[in-house]
Amino acid sequence: MSATLYTKATVDALLDVIRASRRAVTRASFYGDSMTALNQGGYAPYGSLVCDYLGLSGFNPSIAGERTSDISLRQGGYAPRFKVPGGVIPIDTTEFAVTIDETYVSGFNPAATTKGNIGTFRNVSFMGVTVDLFHINNTWTMQRVAAALGSNPQPISVPASGAVVRDIASTAWRDSVQIYMGGFNGGDQVKDVAMMSAYLSDPTRFVLLAMSRGQSGSDPTGYNTEVAKWKAAYPDQFFDMAEYVRLNGLADEGLTPTSQDATDIAAGIVPTSLRRASNDPHYNALGHRVIARRLAELLIERGFVRASSSHRIPARAAVGAKGLLSLPSTGSVASLAPSTALQALDKMSIRLIDVKIPSLTSTEQYRALVSRWQSGAGVWQFLLDGNGKLFFQDANGAAGTQAAAIAPNAQGVISLRSDVDRAAGTQSFWTSLDSGATWTQYGTTNTGRSTTNPLSGNSAAQLRLGATSSRVAIEGSTIKQLVILAGDGSTVLDHSFAVTGVGDWALSGGAVVVSA
Repeated sequence: MSATLYTKATVDALLDVIRASRRAVTRASFYGDSMTALNQGGYAPYGSLVCDYLGLSGFNPSIAGERTSDISLRQGGYAPRFKVPGGVIPIDTTEFAVTIDETYVSGFNPAATTKGNIGTFRNVSFMGVTVDLFHINNTWTMQRVAAALGSNPQPISVPASGAVVRDIASTAWRDSVQIYMGGFNGGDQVKDVAMMSAYLSDPTRFVLLAMSRGQSGSDPTGYNTEVAKWKAAYPDQFFDMAEYVRLNGLADEGLTPTSQDATDIAAGIVPTSLRRASNDPHYNALGHRVIARRLAELLIERGFVRASSSHRIPARAAVGAKGLLSLPSTGSVASLAPSTALQALDKMSIRLIDVKIPSLTSTEQYRALVSRWQSGAGVWQFLLDGNGKLFFQDANGAAGTQAAAIAPNAQGVISLRSDVDRAAGTQSFWTSLDSGATWTQYGTTNTGRSTTNPLSGNSAAQLRLGATSSRVAIEGSTIKQLVILAGDGSTVLDHSFAVTGVGDWALSGGAVVVSA
């Protein structure tokens, strides 16, 4: 019997593969401040996108405005000790005073004046009891989530030395890969990350991201010094995402830098086109997509997630790309000067081919699809209402809708159509799940609409995909093609972003054509 000999390098390589496979997980949790939190800009944050791209279960308890000490408590790594002056936890939900043992760990100081998000920690464990913890106006209190049960419940005595609190939800995510982005609001990032990582099932299975630096509150010297500390303390986990976005984000999205972008990049700042505003450090929808794409790649590269053909990491765009028009957020607009034929239409069929709609819920009144618009006044608009129902309205107020929400296919894609006959005073709606090859009428035809024609003339009213203010584009939506037919079936406009890319359309507000 012969034996096969392997070199040490080969054995080490095999062991690295085995270790990496054991580290790979299917769950991810995200901890940070407003850069990470949900519901901060009307679009999906990078954490939600990463989970979508990689098919991961996700958890994100991040709160806007918090310091890294607050973040570490929500993550579970920071378990501060509290004393109870009264010595007992009441049996009912009466709020009771507590004091933090400052000698246990220092630097915890969430800035909160009212109960709500910052300084409010729901469902933490204290002496085996589930309580809410509040730090309001520098005063600490606790309150049972539910009164004690039993026929003769008794108050729970608390030792004079106090007891620690631990976030309960955090315990279920200790074995996930964790992503940290914090520090913009203050705190000792190095110390807090040390507590957070020590709490993990695998203390090395996390990624520490550098936060964005926009113009608001920027301190290049202080910022760079702080980031250097993070890199030195966690060289294997740290990734300077802000620097990656600054240098690569525009190219990743196929955007040509504006003059302001060029100024920002030269100044060491994330370009304005990837942030909410020129003086705001927060990322916009495009910025979050840049982060999510690179972070998804990092999780695979570092062995935290196994590579899979089922992953949906979006390809990087290229200038002049052809594929889909992406309208990532409020204010994302593609506009086009209408032809004379379009201006004169009295009867038309508006067809949006392969619209991807990631969500059919919205706090906005309407979500614009396609319209002709000028100076705040609509010649006509084809929209979804707040409940996902198709809606058409013109300047005469001739609005029509149907009773049921539309139903995209499993990929969230649907083709939408509105037929308008001004002379007959009718409107009808149609949907298609096969890119417009076959259409099914949606609801019944609306009749009795105004026969006065507001559709003709008004050459200054642009044709527009998306919208700018309260009537917003569906966040994260994409559109493959727009077709408008005249009443006799002749084609007035047929623009496929998959065939001709941007063409004559003007893009603004982060709208961009991306590869399909």
